[in-house]
Amino acid sequence: MLDAIGRLGSMNKAAKALKMSYRALWGRIKSTEDRIGARLVTTKAGGGKGSGSILTPTGKRLLKNYKLLEDSVHQRAAKEFDKIFRDTRTNKK
Repeated sequence: MLDAIGRLGSMNKAAKALKMSYRALWGRIKSTEDRIGARLVTTKAGGGKGSGSILTPTGKRLLKNYKLLEDSVHQRAAKEFDKIFRDTRTNKK
């Protein structure tokens, strides 16, 4: 969600891209903000020039850390897969 908001500059556009309602997206962002005690997104209403949503420094940091975690999990999963299934990829009978 944060990635979509950051890329698209709009919570409405992010919600559409993620195939979810604006209300659902906003609810998840608000819930996370309440849990961590910090704002993740700053929104300027109006619909015209200068309106939209941007990630706060905390939101950017959270997104960066999430991506680092995701990369680490994928790398670890690939290593474990190779270790566990090594014998099944050889043509041993």
